[in-house]
Amino acid sequence: MNKTHLVLAVVLVLIALNAFFFTSVFLKSNPTYKFVSQSGGVFLYSDQGNPDTLLQEMGKNHAFNVAPGFIADDGRKNSVLFNNSAMVFVVVLSVNDKNTVLLTLNDYQASGSFADCQSNLGDVNTSVALDNPTCTQQIQNPEFKTILIPHPDAQLSQSYVLVSNNEVVLKARTYTDLPRLSLAVLRSMYENTDEAIRRTNLATAVYATG
Repeated sequence: MNKTHLVLAVVLVLIALNAFFFTSVFLKSNPTYKFVSQSGGVFLYSDQGNPDTLLQEMGKNHAFNVAPGFIADDGRKNSVLFNNSAMVFVVVLSVNDKNTVLLTLNDYQASGSFADCQSNLGDVNTSVALDNPTCTQQIQNPEFKTILIPHPDAQLSQSYVLVSNNEVVLKARTYTDLPRLSLAVLRSMYENTDEAIRRTNLATAVYATG
């Protein structure tokens, strides 16, 4: 290969890498789904139907998993994730007489994998360690709808919520966006959301950013 061909090959490789990078960032920053709506300034996306309608129907279900995805060796960030979002769902769901199972997914990865989990099994006085297969079985239980709360991703251009028939995923860009996303989902599900939160000590933290 002569020098001209070598330079051309390098240029083509760089073009291909730039195209891949641009496509990856563009798709991540600009989610594309069939259906979109807004609630309190928060974008709700879905491929399965109108997000507002899906959330209203989901709210009628009798049982929920609330699943914050904890990261390893960062108790401070895990506490923020738990207090600013997971507990808000637990409170409002409980006030609405829903069977609410808390599943803290340990060593949660962006791919959705996790090591194991800690659960209250629907009882506030219970805390048990569960292995991955048992956690997964609970998440896949057809009687339950799941609220998945991963840690924020700073590479997102905006925070949003992804809604399907059986699952809600909070896609936050920052930790301060978590209450706002949580409120958007819960207000679409239950009219008494704000009343339920104001009756708890979560109100100050939630409404400061939500």
